[in-house]
This record gives sequence, structure tokens and C-alpha cells, in this order.
Amino acid sequence: MVEGKWRAGCGLTREERIGLGRHMSVLERSLRPATPRELGEELINPILQLMPVSAETAAFRAEAYFEALDGVPLFAAVAARQAFFQDRSGLSTDYAPTPPQLARLVRRMAEPFACERAVIDRLLRATEEPPPPDEAEMAKRKAHADEKLLRWRRAIETPAVASEADVVVQARREAELRQRVARQEEQLRAALDLPEDADPLDAFDRSKAEDSGNAADMEAAEARLVP
Repeated sequence: MVEGKWRAGCGLTREERIGLGRHMSVLERSLRPATPRELGEELINPILQLMPVSAETAAFRAEAYFEALDGVPLFAAVAARQAFFQDRSGLSTDYAPTPPQLARLVRRMAEPFACERAVIDRLLRATEEPPPPDEAEMAKRKAHADEKLLRWRRAIETPAVASEADVVVQARREAELRQRVARQEEQLRAALDLPEDADPLDAFDRSKAEDSGNAADMEAAEARLVP
């Protein structure tokens, strides 16, 4: 299992999930925080009996123990008491442990079970990866990707539809061009001394043709001259 996923075909079976689920329930019950009464009876009172102190001092130390052991499970408190009295805790038995020392001992007893719960929770939450696609599926996916790429390229190459603002600008330019042509025709009509309804372009073309004809006649006459 990598990154919270089982490899394809390697996930938990139904029976494995049921078994792990039951074990998880047992761990959850075992790791339930102990009540103050349970802590007092199973761990704190036996520890306080080792200290020949006044009742006021014992009450003060008991309060410090309760605060340091808040949230620890009952089985870990019992295991810590047994380890301390059997000289398996690594702490000195000549005097009572301090609240931080006792808290570290209890949590050390609970740590393997907490880690086991975390591992089982990760196993149960993990999902199974889909099986790898075959060659036909890969080819189908590639063809689909190529088709999408082709459509994208065509969309880029196809000119975009003119927007409303573009249409307005184009109409304004065409109107200005028509006005400019009308002014030029009017100037040409005045230069050729034409009536208002005459087409100045036709008159201008006829004038050019006449000029061209005159020039041709002159060239022919010059050719006939004797040098």
C-alpha cells in the first residue's frame, strides 16, 4: 500500500475488513480515557501510600497526578503501576515518581496500542487503485485526446465572430469612406464642368481616351514627316 491506496487487486477482502473492524473496536474500548475514580483507585492512591506525607501534601500531589494523567487509558495506568512496583519502569523506587515521570510511563504503556489503532484505521480507510488499462483502452484514450487537440487548434485558427462593437466600428468606417468618395466625385465634376447628375468617372475615362487618341494621331503624323 502506497499513499493510502492499495495496489490493484491487493486490497482487503471482506473477511479481513470484518476482522480488522472487530479488532479496532477492542482497541477503541481499551484506549478509552480512564475516569478520575479509576485513576485514583488503580494508580494514584497506591503511589501516594509510598510517601509518608501529611494529608494536605498528599491531596496537593494527587491533584498534580490527576492533571498530568488526564486522558490516559485505564489499562495503561494499571500496567504502569505494575511496572513501577515490579521495578520494570526504569524509575527509582526509593521515592514516588513526579507527575511528569508517571505520565510518561503511562503513555509509554499505551503507545503500542495507539500506534496499532492508527495503522488499522489507515488500512480500513485506504482505497484500491483501479486496474491498469489494456492497450485497446489506451489507444482509445489517445484518439480521444488527439480529437480534442484538433478541435482546439481549429477553434484557434477560425476567425472569431465579430462582436457588436466591431460591427458598429465597421459601419462607421464605411460611412466615412462613402462621404470621402462623394466629396472626390464632386471635386472631379467641378473640374470637368459637368452637371450634377453626370458620372464624373465616366467623363474622366472618356477624357483620357480622347487624350490617348490625340497622342496616337500626333505620333502617326510625325512618322510621315520627311527627315
